[in-house]
Amino acid sequence: MYHSQYIEGLSVPNLTSLYISRCANLKSLPCHLYKLLPKLEKVIISNCLEMETFPEGGMPPSLRLLYIRYCEKLLRSSSLTSKGMLIRLSIGVPCDGVDSFPNGGLMLLPPSLTSLELWKISSMHTLECRGHLHLTSL
Repeated sequence: MYHSQYIEGLSVPNLTSLYISRCANLKSLPCHLYKLLPKLEKVIISNCLEMETFPEGGMPPSLRLLYIRYCEKLLRSSSLTSKGMLIRLSIGVPCDGVDSFPNGGLMLLPPSLTSLELWKISSMHTLECRGHLHLTSL
């Protein structure tokens, strides 16, 4: 993967899908991703073991599908904010340290969500209802 200085100022206004995989040192997506990729509809993040946070400023409002695979730190410590219409969120993380979802209320799920898929979270015991009461379309 490239370093952040290579993507500063980059704007790909027509990109609709982004797949990021096996980026060993990636800690976060670029700040203001919503400005850089305004038409982004689908994001897949896979096997980025050091990724800890979603971009500052949130995900693009056009985002509809978000898949997170094997990114344990991201599940443990991030808040997901989307000003748009995210409808599908799929999270698969084989980890031992997460026993509830959302983990400590840190993941703020958008009310537009219609599909939530959680898999391989072997230590999860609780699905926190307080974090999902606003999800009237789920």
